[in-house]
Amino acid sequence: YGEYIRKFTGASREQSLSRACLETLAIIAYNQPVTKADIEQLRGVKCDHAIAVLLEKNLIREVGRLDAPGKPKLYGTTDLFLRSFGLSSIDDLPPLELQEAT
Repeated sequence: YGEYIRKFTGASREQSLSRACLETLAIIAYNQPVTKADIEQLRGVKCDHAIAVLLEKNLIREVGRLDAPGKPKLYGTTDLFLRSFGLSSIDDLPPLELQEAT
């Protein structure tokens, strides 16, 4: 009944990601495996919600735990991430264009 529910509620099948989720996903893709603390340090804000959304959409997954106090989770991308962005491997990501601080 999913199709009928979508029509009734007006929900689309494909939902876009928020800017926060896209930023978080990019950080994970380029720095994997990466901890939540590392992501938050790079973004400068908390990322609990963005990580939860990306996990729910199966674009990222827990790939292990860092051997450090507290054993923080390490995140990496999934095969669905690669397929969704038309990549055959993580090596196909475009190079980063670093901007200098002004």
